[in-house]
Amino acid sequence: MSEGNKLPERVVVRFDDLYLTEYSVFKTESLSLATEKLSGVNLLLTHLAFAALAAGIREGAYAFSAEGVKFFASFSRAQGARTGGASVIFYSFKSYPVTTAGDGRLKGLKEFKVERAPSPDLSEAKIYRTFSAEVNLPLLDEKQKAIVCTEGKNMLVQGIAGSGKTNLCIDKILFAAASGYQGRTLYSTYSRGLLLDVRHKVEDYLASLKECVKAYEDGKATLGDASETLAVSRLIGVPLTSSEPVAPQLARIASYLENKVDYLLLEDIFRKDLGDKPLADETFFVSFLKTSKNYNLLQRRKKFDLVDEVLYKEVYGFIFGKAVAAPLKKEEYVSARKGAFSRAEAEFIFDLAKDYEEEIGKRGMLDLNLACAAVKAPAVPVYSLAVLDEVQDFTEAQLAFFRSLAVKLFCVGDASQMVNPAYFSFARLKDLLYTKDVTDVAELSYNYRNSPEIAGVVAALSDLNRATFGVHGFVLSAEAVSSEAGSFAVAFPAADFVKRVAKQKTDNFTVVVASGAEKEKLRALLPQKEILTVSEIKGLERDTVVLYDVLSDNEDKFKTLARTEIDRKTADENSLYRYYFNLFYVGVSRARRHLFVAEEKEVAQFSSFFKENFKTLTAAEAAVKLQQTVGSTLVDQEEHKRRAEEFARLGQYDNAFHAANNLINDGEREKVILDVTLWRDHIARGDYVGAGVAYWEHGYLKEAKEYFALGGETDLSDLLDAASGGGGERLDYRILRHYDKFKNNPAAMKIILSLMKKDVESLKTGLKDTSRKLKNTK
Repeated sequence: MSEGNKLPERVVVRFDDLYLTEYSVFKTESLSLATEKLSGVNLLLTHLAFAALAAGIREGAYAFSAEGVKFFASFSRAQGARTGGASVIFYSFKSYPVTTAGDGRLKGLKEFKVERAPSPDLSEAKIYRTFSAEVNLPLLDEKQKAIVCTEGKNMLVQGIAGSGKTNLCIDKILFAAASGYQGRTLYSTYSRGLLLDVRHKVEDYLASLKECVKAYEDGKATLGDASETLAVSRLIGVPLTSSEPVAPQLARIASYLENKVDYLLLEDIFRKDLGDKPLADETFFVSFLKTSKNYNLLQRRKKFDLVDEVLYKEVYGFIFGKAVAAPLKKEEYVSARKGAFSRAEAEFIFDLAKDYEEEIGKRGMLDLNLACAAVKAPAVPVYSLAVLDEVQDFTEAQLAFFRSLAVKLFCVGDASQMVNPAYFSFARLKDLLYTKDVTDVAELSYNYRNSPEIAGVVAALSDLNRATFGVHGFVLSAEAVSSEAGSFAVAFPAADFVKRVAKQKTDNFTVVVASGAEKEKLRALLPQKEILTVSEIKGLERDTVVLYDVLSDNEDKFKTLARTEIDRKTADENSLYRYYFNLFYVGVSRARRHLFVAEEKEVAQFSSFFKENFKTLTAAEAAVKLQQTVGSTLVDQEEHKRRAEEFARLGQYDNAFHAANNLINDGEREKVILDVTLWRDHIARGDYVGAGVAYWEHGYLKEAKEYFALGGETDLSDLLDAASGGGGERLDYRILRHYDKFKNNPAAMKIILSLMKKDVESLKTGLKDTSRKLKNTK
């Protein structure tokens, strides 16, 4: 409250008005978690802050209450580096319990009582911007802002798990839209789920931006206490220029985000030139190994201890995936891998690769690396900027292809999470970029995921990684931002731990194992628990994680490593043994607060690491501590739904169906199973329109329209609305107005024919009923 001003008793929220002020509006992570099941939170907080500022509140902490809810907010004029200026930070929420997602208790709240509140300490709190209506975009720190605003250079950003890499990509897309780029921007990654998640967040931001444009057009934008340019820049989170009016700048940014940003996986890009071919992925490779008729290769394989994952890593990532002028010859491969495999092993792997390549060709399938060579690079770059997320999941061949598509690349990644078979190397990526252009390299120095205790374990593991393999210029540690209490890391012998846990009535934790075989073995003992392999949990996080025999499963590899002389100058990210090290790193870094590590065997290289960073328990003590930590409650139904969606987006359909089958309500379970099925059959391969048609066939019009929009076929939504009553149940004469537009559209014709079939069946039934009634009247 400014001096001399009386504290207003109440403030009234006006959702249609736009109050332009120097204050930015944020919320803390703790408030976000407390309100995650409520709808309309960000919209309310933004306009509640506007109402308070318009009423003269400028400094101090206040509580705003209305109809059973209370929000607490801190107002500050301080020009601190963290928020970049004056700010409103909502930090606490009180109300009766929230149990159902989509809770609408905030809807209609407009008048709030105001009272003073104790000043909070928010110096360590993680905070989010509230501008986007439904999506939480974290506030960038100064280093992140500098990275995003770098222009005229390629950018390579390295950061550990939880350091905000994907959020950086989103802000780079927003910056490109605000900076007057003439060409298009491409966002790409390795996962369809991550791709659509980023697209959803940008489109949610776009929807809020369009509301700002509308407020200007309707004359409802009111200038408060700052210059118009500064106020709007602070509101939307991207820089504007003072040399041009604000309204046309907003319209231009909105137009760019809507029309000039492409969200494409590599397979989407190749579809135009190569057609819609099935993807030859790791699942197909493993199937090929099991069904191969090449008995010579099968007999040779029996001589070697080479697991499927390593074979795929070599074939896909190295033999197919190297950026070379001509395909690798056998002797070149043998020579390149002499430090990892014997000559006989390397020759076998190379012969296997050639047999696999022939099988791909016979079946008309798509291998992303072979496609990079098959598709001619454009003479002129298609994009001004390509934003590549989780860049460590791409091979050299794929990165070279991206380099030909775009004038500049913005790449973010973490080589310590490299458990996919990409054979990625930050050093090699630098070479690819340096040969053609100026490149900046940056590191993200904060860990926003793990508590300080877990972040300390991750940092110590990184030190061990460096000591074993060398540095090679990629970041391995960061400072934790979270300050959550009650965090810990414990280690113990596996012994009878699983049998003890099986008797506990709780599932609020996740067991992580090294291999699919170990997962299946544990699934028989813990059928209701969430059990994931390291590869499956990559990209996820859980509050409580139990690593089970992740090191023990690869004990023989670490014994070989102990006998092997490592050249720390050449043992880069692609050292075969670093891969096994990374498995453990990924598992550890998934835990936000509580980390349990159970190992049947002692792996010598990690003895000091465990003694210095973990409290040692017995298996019995660990089982008790796990029970005490997660309590006796089960994962709630909304969380099962969220996890099912999360797994589907990652292509982990068995895990998704497992989560869905934990739902108690039959209707909800059937809907989630349908979601997972359509993701697997349509969405994962970019067939958004096919997914829309399938949703329509099952009676879910809202979802159908959403996927028609994703597929660029919004006219199909008009087609559904042309059905009787807009409900899509019967054909209506209005549909005839759309016939010419849809007659060459297979998806549209499928809908029309299906509607006609339903109508014919309905007419037949009606005629039968009429005939029967006539007979009865005679």
